[in-house]
Amino acid sequence: MVEPRIIREELVARRENLLIGAGCTSSEVFEVAMNKSQEALDKTIDFYDYIEIMPLDYYGPQIYMGQIENKERLEAILNRIIETATRLNKPIIAVGNAHYNHPKEKVIRDVYIHSQGIGGSRHPLFMFNEQKRMNFVAPDMHFKSTDEMLAAFAWLGDQKAYDFVIKNPVKLLESIDDVAPKKGESFTPKLDNSDKLLEDIVYENAHRIYGEQLPRSRKFTYRT
Repeated sequence: MVEPRIIREELVARRENLLIGAGCTSSEVFEVAMNKSQEALDKTIDFYDYIEIMPLDYYGPQIYMGQIENKERLEAILNRIIETATRLNKPIIAVGNAHYNHPKEKVIRDVYIHSQGIGGSRHPLFMFNEQKRMNFVAPDMHFKSTDEMLAAFAWLGDQKAYDFVIKNPVKLLESIDDVAPKKGESFTPKLDNSDKLLEDIVYENAHRIYGEQLPRSRKFTYRT
């Protein structure tokens, strides 16, 4: 599968005015927190400006596939990330990682997960074991409301849930300037005789549709 990539050294060289976050189970932060030393985790998290965590059930496929032993082990991994990020003053952001808008649209993603990609590639959540595939239920990853997100992180306690779902994301947003590629006037194409060219096109099409003699009841207008 071909995916966009940024060489880490290039990212470091150009990271001024950028906020770099680490999220989901595909990030190095989760892998290091699960398998490596505290020193390695400190070094890994220190690279990022903020750390993302997802609702517990989003990690369900990793438990189902045996990559994580159980829910207790998952909570221990996430708590390790949270404690390390907090100690290093890295804000923790709760993310919904939405893949579709409404719960009823989940079936579309289910079809996508079980569809074959270009060159026979498969989705990361596709189960090659037929029995596992038949029993697998993908997590609900619709666009969640604030209340749904607070409920998803209630296992951390009310204060942490509030901080991660509301307080920290707002602070992160407020740290970002409003920017535009180019401010001020719009930069529409400038063509010589554009008014005349457009008028000619309008009448050419009118004659093609109605013939040489245009109906009197038709009034043709155009805008530039």
